[in-house]
Amino acid sequence: MFGRAANKQQTNVKYLEALEEALMKFVPTTSGETRDYYNQLIGTRMQRARATPTESAPWRKALETVYERNNISNSDFLWREFATDAEQISQRVPPEDPLQPLLKYYRALGTLRRGMGISDSERTAAEALLRAALKADPSNEDAWLELIRSQELAASKLMADQQVQDGRKDRKS
Repeated sequence: MFGRAANKQQTNVKYLEALEEALMKFVPTTSGETRDYYNQLIGTRMQRARATPTESAPWRKALETVYERNNISNSDFLWREFATDAEQISQRVPPEDPLQPLLKYYRALGTLRRGMGISDSERTAAEALLRAALKADPSNEDAWLELIRSQELAASKLMADQQVQDGRKDRKS
């Protein structure tokens, strides 16, 4: 019932909140149902946030839900999409909004969670975002951990590159 109403009036906050409440009460019986309803919950929360684009609370709730899903699935595609969503949302909420540091963290996270598949320039940009997020909120322990992991991964990559170069030198000798 709420699904049809929310689908017809996609900016009606009352309908979207009622649909979200109904989704939260549903108890799926299969893993397929769980995935489908969780994705529907994400879609509903994102639509709710789009209905009031300058309000940060609905965006935070939506992104936290997407973050939870991405941590479970750990898909490069989903992390890339997450970073893009965070960037787009950062352009919708006011620059002084307290959500902005979290959006920088999420943008960086969406890039860094793609691991060795990112370029050095992407890693550098993500680390700059983390530093900006940490400047605004030095107590964000997760951001500190991601910065350390990123630097550790960069060091591992440099060591691997050096070993390849050393191996090439040995073959030439």
